[in-house]
Amino acid sequence: MTFEYLGNTTSFYALIDSGADFSISFKEFGLALGIKFDEDASEEIEGVTTSLKAYEHLYLNVFWLDRKFDEGRDFPFIIGRQPFFDKFDVIFRQSKKKFYLEPV
Repeated sequence: MTFEYLGNTTSFYALIDSGADFSISFKEFGLALGIKFDEDASEEIEGVTTSLKAYEHLYLNVFWLDRKFDEGRDFPFIIGRQPFFDKFDVIFRQSKKKFYLEPV
């Protein structure tokens, strides 16, 4: 997927996670897009097994993790339910190993 913010673009793989409440990525990708983070505005977000320091960017509606991206373990971007699932119906066709997106 390709992101554009203030004229900066970056592309990376993303995972659609129907079990995630919100979308997350890594602060280093946000910095590459030119996003400025307020160091005093971080918060702890909770996952199933851990909590992490993150920054919320309301315009993009993404939590940006303040942890180094690990290429062998992490997806660069996880698309969660909000706001993505509010804008698209996601249709999974398990037998065909495909999914489809339909704008709402």
